[in-house]
Amino acid sequence: MNMIVGKVLERKLRATLGEFIEPQDLLSMSITGGSVSLRDLRIRPDVCQRLGLPLSLNAGVIGRLEIALPLAHLFTQPVSVIVNDVLISLSPADTTLLKRARLAAEERGFEDAAAAVDGAWWWCCWCWCCCCC
Repeated sequence: MNMIVGKVLERKLRATLGEFIEPQDLLSMSITGGSVSLRDLRIRPDVCQRLGLPLSLNAGVIGRLEIALPLAHLFTQPVSVIVNDVLISLSPADTTLLKRARLAAEERGFEDAAAAVDGAWWWCCWCWCCCCC
């Protein structure tokens, strides 16, 4: 019974993670004894667009992903997910967002921040989330 549940969960996990992780990195995945351990996973380049974020992924790697599934008690015990060594490099997807961020910063009196906007994608994200939505 646990083997069948494990195979079904493996297929579902592969489909879910495949939305964010390069599919070929998931080929070696198998649920053994209710646990999955994956290393050096590459994040899909289109993940920001899939999530509707105004960013471009320059690089993205998950060093280690560990998932513990209590197969015998799946509905009564928690699932444990541990993610280690994540590297994500992002940049603005659209320069018009940078211009909007600079204008928003200047309107709010943040002259120093407006000057820093040109090279700071995080400022663009902050303004997009706080000012432009």
